[in-house]
Amino acid sequence: MTKEIEKQKPIPTELVSVNEIDIQIKTAKGYPRDIKQSLAKAMVLVTMTQESADECIYSLPRGNKNITGASARFAETMASTWGNLRIRTRVVETTDKNVVCVAEIHDLENNSALSTEVRRRIIDKQGRRYNDDMIIMAANAGMSIAHRNAVLKVIPKPFWVSVYNAAERVVHGGKIPIGERKQKAVAYFVARGITEEKIFATLNVANVSKMSAEHLTILTGFRNAINEGAALETIFGTQAATEDELPEPVEVEFEKEAVVENKAEETESEILWGVWTKMRQKLSAEQLTNVRTVCEVKQIHASLPAATLTSMIEVAEMSLKEEKDEN
Repeated sequence: MTKEIEKQKPIPTELVSVNEIDIQIKTAKGYPRDIKQSLAKAMVLVTMTQESADECIYSLPRGNKNITGASARFAETMASTWGNLRIRTRVVETTDKNVVCVAEIHDLENNSALSTEVRRRIIDKQGRRYNDDMIIMAANAGMSIAHRNAVLKVIPKPFWVSVYNAAERVVHGGKIPIGERKQKAVAYFVARGITEEKIFATLNVANVSKMSAEHLTILTGFRNAINEGAALETIFGTQAATEDELPEPVEVEFEKEAVVENKAEETESEILWGVWTKMRQKLSAEQLTNVRTVCEVKQIHASLPAATLTSMIEVAEMSLKEEKDEN
């Protein structure tokens, strides 16, 4: 006698998703983020090398101004160090002229969620539709921008702006002489068919000698914008950037960044960045492998709270260990 096997009804997809999110929320509540450590690790990552700092900057022209802010790479760094985030990016619609991308982000710890939408053109100047490969590239760029916008909205700006400013300071004060870096920045666009006259007109300067550290930052942002999918015509041509593409502007007073007149007004993240910068500049690789001892003995920054110093040391040691493992 055979026994009939009772067929079980499938569990609705929506129920599985809800249960999964509930588990993630409980996990996030059980292991809340350490904000100091999150920002400290982000600070180390964005200032580790000239290249990592450069990749944090994004610029696009708007009217007679160049809007500079955080890039998709910067947002990825912040999301990875902030933690307890559930993020989903997807294409929701493809029309004759646009591809519509959406990023959905849920801060599991604070139980707050939002979504951002970005439209990317998939037609050229003559109104001809892109081929399939170009449409995929436009979709990927749109999802990247939507992800950036969502992350930098769900993480409060007062937390991430000091990390971004630290990256900008590295961009301004790299080891390569600024004159050489300006020449290389201009050469990058000349190699892509943009004349020097057009570059200088976009920056509103007469020639390369008149370019400041701020202009170098803007060109760095232009380069990253192109790498993230922006068209050359958007930067140097007649095609205007859409509102979705523009980064949230971050104003930096370049002349005042080097000197802090009132130590009491320094944020903890700024102090942390100063400590890490001094360590990288003054200590050898061998000394950096024993960061804890060096910090305790030399007391590089006396005003740094003990808890923050410990957090920074742990992050630095973790970072150095990861570098060794990679090598």
